[in-house]
Amino acid sequence: MLLGGRAAEALIFGDVSGGASNDIKRATDIAKQMVTQLGMSDILGPRCFGTGQEEVFLGRDFSSQQDYSDETAAKIDIEIHEIIREAYNKAISLLQEHIEKLHFLADYLVKHEIMDGDQFRTVMEKDAPTVEEIEEIAAAKKRRSSDANNNAASAAESDKESVQDGLPDPDDKDDFTLGELDDVEDEDDTQSEDNK
Repeated sequence: MLLGGRAAEALIFGDVSGGASNDIKRATDIAKQMVTQLGMSDILGPRCFGTGQEEVFLGRDFSSQQDYSDETAAKIDIEIHEIIREAYNKAISLLQEHIEKLHFLADYLVKHEIMDGDQFRTVMEKDAPTVEEIEEIAAAKKRRSSDANNNAASAAESDKESVQDGLPDPDDKDDFTLGELDDVEDEDDTQSEDNK
């Protein structure tokens, strides 16, 4: 997936830019881990190469120490190159196989700028999706979100009203309540005098 953008550039424009540089770095890092840390190389076998210095605090950078020969280092480089080459060729092949969908996605994104996962899955799973179908997915999500927000607001308002229904009205000067308050004040005065 990391090489898809560069592969699409090469396929559509016949040239590549530096826009995929971070993707290439990440793909290279993953391939290197596959070969040197995870033992995912048929040629080199299930072995870990290099000892990492993982003390990245106190201003130090992550580094690794080579504990293998230059010949093995060359094999590691070849394996990393082969993994990336295979992934890139697979990306080109998939894009060629689905070129109409690539053009559809590009046109849609030029017009709308964003596309969510459900919209993308619909494009990839349907034979010939329409722009209207993809727009309807976003509109339906927006309606569901709006309905959920309205329901949550209504529930919160109902909860607030039910709490307020259980509280006495501050404007209602109930003599009984005032009488109870007078009794409490009298008790406090009596206790204060007893303590003297």
